[in-house]
Amino acid sequence: MTVIGTAFACVAVGEQVDTPLQRNPFAAPKVLEQPVAFVAPRRAAEPEPEPEPQFGLRAVLAAGPGSLANIDGEILGVGEKIEGYRVVTIREHQVVLKRHGKRIVLSVFDDQAQAGRQ
Repeated sequence: MTVIGTAFACVAVGEQVDTPLQRNPFAAPKVLEQPVAFVAPRRAAEPEPEPEPQFGLRAVLAAGPGSLANIDGEILGVGEKIEGYRVVTIREHQVVLKRHGKRIVLSVFDDQAQAGRQ
């Protein structure tokens, strides 16, 4: 006996099927009275990037591992934080801040140039 399988039923060849079809498989599908509106799935809104803070480097005391920087009136050493940014490097005229892989380089000369323009 040979068995032929389909997605709907498995019937042995030559076997009689007693179950009648519920509908005509060759008939055209029914047309809906009112069209169905397609609603596109909503995507989650992407968060807006935070604005980059505007730090002012007022002064630097370069003294090797004990170097200090005056950033907006706060005296900070390497490893300390200001507004979530960690002081990574303090050099003679600049300071490097880092947060989540983003670097900000502050320079004493930038502040002096801005003060001269005001």
